[in-house]
Amino acid sequence: MTELNQAVFHWLNGLAGVNHYFDLGVIFAARYLAYIAALVPLVIFWETEQRHKEAVKKVAAAYAAALIVRFGVVELIRLWVVSPRPFMLLGEAVRLIPHESSSSFPSGHAAFFFSLAASFWFYHRKSAYVLALAALLIGVARVMAGVHWPSDILGGAVVGIVFGAAIELLLRKFFLYL
Repeated sequence: MTELNQAVFHWLNGLAGVNHYFDLGVIFAARYLAYIAALVPLVIFWETEQRHKEAVKKVAAAYAAALIVRFGVVELIRLWVVSPRPFMLLGEAVRLIPHESSSSFPSGHAAFFFSLAASFWFYHRKSAYVLALAALLIGVARVMAGVHWPSDILGGAVVGIVFGAAIELLLRKFFLYL
């Protein structure tokens, strides 16, 4: 673990546990914002695109790519890269949300949402921007909540964008003809 990674973690995590209402916002972003963020692009896309078979294929391809990244690529990386979560190593870390003691690199939340943003980039830029912002907010909140290192979020973003775009392009070319 680098000194910069630890310093940024301490700075962000140090904001937790100071104000109850701020902590509630962090908890909301770290645990529940993902559910809303996963639905918002569907609503935006549905309201602005023609409701036809091709639009459904595009949305399905974007979500399929994100799921492949999260439950395929991320889990394969975690087999080789074992990175204990901050609360497992640092007794002084403030932990605002419960989490299992598992490898934290790369962040599955960041990988999923940045992958989704990369996939939507090909179809609907407004949704892509919303997803990228949500991914960033969720990632920072999960560091503040003590369950991720900043490098986990950065790694998840890189994995999500690279593999999300690549899988999206493969799905478009070979399966969905989008």
